[in-house]
Amino acid sequence: MIAAPLVAAALAFVTTPAELSSRAAGTVTILDARSTGDYREGHVPGAIRIDWTDFRDGWWRTGKLPSDLVALAARLEESGVDGDRGVVVYGKAREGWGEEGRIVWMLAYLGHSDVSILDGGWSAWRELGLPVSRARESALPGRFAARPVERIRASAADVAALRPGSGTLLDVRTRAEFEGATPHFEARGGHIPGAVHLEWKELLDARGRLDPEAARARLRAAGIDPAKPVITYCTAGVRAAEAWLLLRALGYADVRNYDGSWYDWTADERRPVARE
Repeated sequence: MIAAPLVAAALAFVTTPAELSSRAAGTVTILDARSTGDYREGHVPGAIRIDWTDFRDGWWRTGKLPSDLVALAARLEESGVDGDRGVVVYGKAREGWGEEGRIVWMLAYLGHSDVSILDGGWSAWRELGLPVSRARESALPGRFAARPVERIRASAADVAALRPGSGTLLDVRTRAEFEGATPHFEARGGHIPGAVHLEWKELLDARGRLDPEAARARLRAAGIDPAKPVITYCTAGVRAAEAWLLLRALGYADVRNYDGSWYDWTADERRPVARE
């Protein structure tokens, strides 16, 4: 990809395909959060495949980040992440699970200052007829030191401390999950008491793009006040990370992702669960 400097995105944490395509080679790390099969069928030239499940503290019923942040940063360096180079992550937008948002949230939490998703994901790139590669890409060497930004991450204790009226606990799973379905082998069904429901996909348009006016209208209808703190959660902190990103892009300043999410909450039988 050649040539011109990147035009600043209108929204924080969001880059358009045209903006990405204009960025000179070597000035940005591009990460593909889709499956291996999708990546092999075609990807953005220079993109390195990344899997969010490689960056959690176990393989079963967990979405929490590992405690060893030095090792976590080292793994990201292997994917070409550099503290002085911007990062754009793409996935399948509405057709996926918000994996790209999870990677961006993780990088932002670890202190990277220039991270974003590709608006509309892979489909948006293809719709513009932009170049496609099927090559096995090699990552540029990266240097990245973890400097955690704790204000964008929530724990179970933070969730429990959120009082009615002081902020919003936002459940971004499906309505069926909110009401008790357990499609991902959850220990219990339901939702955290006091949570507001708004599925993360409702913040995107039919093509998987962020329409700020429509998204803000949906948030207002759900009673989510941009002047108060918001904690997002889902099953494993992936869809919730995408919602975190979209809220931040829309100007919500105090948003945290509960990366432990429902898996973590229900692992302790003493924590309450609601189904109404």
